[in-house]
Amino acid sequence: MNLDRKQQPAYKSIDKIDIKQAVEHKLSNGQKVYLINAGEQEITRIDFIFGAGEALDENPLTAQAVNAMLKEGTSKFSSAEIAEKFDYYGAYIQYSTGKHTGNISLYTLNKYLNETLELVSDIIYNATIPEKEFQTWKQRMFQSYTVSLQKTETLAQNKFFQSLFTEHPYGRVLAAENFDTITNEILNKFYTEKYKENSFKIVVSGLIEEKHLKILDDFFGNKKLNTGIKDNILTFENTPSERKILKVQKNEAVQTSIRQGKILFNKLHPDYAVLKFTNTVLGGYFGSRLMKNIREDKGYTYGIGSALVSFLKSGFFMIYAETGKEVCNKALVEIDKEIKIMRTELITQTELTTVRNYTLGSLLRSIDGPFALADAFISLNAYGLDYYYF
Repeated sequence: MNLDRKQQPAYKSIDKIDIKQAVEHKLSNGQKVYLINAGEQEITRIDFIFGAGEALDENPLTAQAVNAMLKEGTSKFSSAEIAEKFDYYGAYIQYSTGKHTGNISLYTLNKYLNETLELVSDIIYNATIPEKEFQTWKQRMFQSYTVSLQKTETLAQNKFFQSLFTEHPYGRVLAAENFDTITNEILNKFYTEKYKENSFKIVVSGLIEEKHLKILDDFFGNKKLNTGIKDNILTFENTPSERKILKVQKNEAVQTSIRQGKILFNKLHPDYAVLKFTNTVLGGYFGSRLMKNIREDKGYTYGIGSALVSFLKSGFFMIYAETGKEVCNKALVEIDKEIKIMRTELITQTELTTVRNYTLGSLLRSIDGPFALADAFISLNAYGLDYYYF
C-alpha cells in the first residue's frame, strides 16, 4: 500500500474517554492494595509508596539518601547479590523520591512474582544502609551538586523556590552543609520510621492474576501496621506579596536563566482545571503563545514554557526559559506582554479548539497502558480525589 503524502491524514475529535479504574483491596492486616487489571502481557508493575519525602526532614538530602541506600544491601544479601537476583529473574526495580513520598517500583514477570517480591520485602524490612556504600554515594552526589552550581538554571531554580516558600520545607534547597551534617545514624532513623515501621500503599498494574493478592498477603499481610506516624509538614499559608525581581550574578555564564511565577494553589482548588487549561494556551505546549512569540518570532530562546505545579499543601505557577544575556530583558518584556494579553483579551475560538484537542490527546496518552493508568491513579489518590477529576 502506497501512502499519498499530499493528502492530510483523517482525524477524529475525542468525545469520550474511558478510564480503567483501580479496585481497592485489603491484605490480612488491613494494608491497602489497589489493583489495575489492564495488561495484555505477563508483566506486572508494583508500586510501594511510603510517606518518606524530601520535605519531611530538615536535611533535604536525607530522604534521597535513604531511598538510594535501600538497594545497597540487607541482612541477607549484598548489593551485588540483590542486583544479580533481579537480573536473573528479568526484573527491574526503581527508586525515587518526591516532596512527600519515597517510592519503590518493581517491574516483574508474573511467573517470578513470588521470587521478586521476596527480594522487595527484604529490602523494605531488612535494609542495612552500609557505611561504606553511603560514603561513596555521598561523595558522588556532592560532585554532582558542585557541577550543578555552575549552571544558571540550578541557581535560578534554587532562588525561585527559596523566595516562594520562605521558612517552609518546600523552600529548602540542597546546600554544601547538608553533606557535612548527614550521618548514617540519621539515615537509619529515617528508614526505620518512614519505611520499616510505617504503613504504605501498594498499587499493582498490568496483567493481574488471582495469585497476586495471595503472594502480596504472604509477604506484607502479616506485618503490624503503624498508622500513627503522620506527614508532619506544615500547611502553607498563601499570603499576597509584592512583585520582586531577584538576580543571581554569575559573571562567566554565557546565558541567563529566567524563573518567573507566584504561589497559587494545588489541584484541590475549584479553579485548578480552568487555570491549567489557560496555562496550556500561554506556555504549556510547543504551540503556546510564549513559544510562538519568544522562540519562533523573536529568537530569544531555544525553548520557553510555563507550568502549574501542585504539591499536597500548596502549588505555584512558573514561567521558565534560558536566554542569551543580551536579550534577557527583552524576553522579560515579551513575557509580561503575553500575560497582559491573556488577562485582557478573549481567546479566539480557533485557539480554544486547538488547545482543547491537544489537552484531550494529552489525557489519552497519560492513560495509555496499565503503567500509565497506575501513574494517573497515584496522582489522584495522593490528594484523595476520585476519577471524576479527569
